[in-house]
Amino acid sequence: MLILTRKIGQKINLDGGISIAPLKIQGNLLIEGNAEVIIKGNVFVTGNIMIKNNARFELTPSFGSSGTVIIAEGKIDIAGNAIVNGTESGGFLLIMSSKSNGSDAITLQANFQSQTTVFYALSGGLTIGANAHVIGAYGKQVVL
Repeated sequence: MLILTRKIGQKINLDGGISIAPLKIQGNLLIEGNAEVIIKGNVFVTGNIMIKNNARFELTPSFGSSGTVIIAEGKIDIAGNAIVNGTESGGFLLIMSSKSNGSDAITLQANFQSQTTVFYALSGGLTIGANAHVIGAYGKQVVL
């Protein structure tokens, strides 16, 4: 397993094309600026996950109809223009936040679309913006 480490307060910023396999990120993960990130295994982030500005966060097609898990100990914030998907063969992503307080563990902003991703706020809240579409959203509190 690859471990990326940053000092407290710094972010891991993926702004180009990259594939990531089983991975632990100690700190925040920011994917932005037309970045394309291909997921090849489980990802664990000790901080927050932010996906925005036309970034793509997708499961490798080799998963077929299987899936994998992305876990953040902090918040997850996904912009409406970001693309987060499993595979065309029905492979899925389970994206989970273990943030334990507040209503903002996961925020899916307006117009976000995903046909192959389930979001799970283990102990916190999940907010889905206007015109957003997901196949599954679970949380202590879900705001539509």
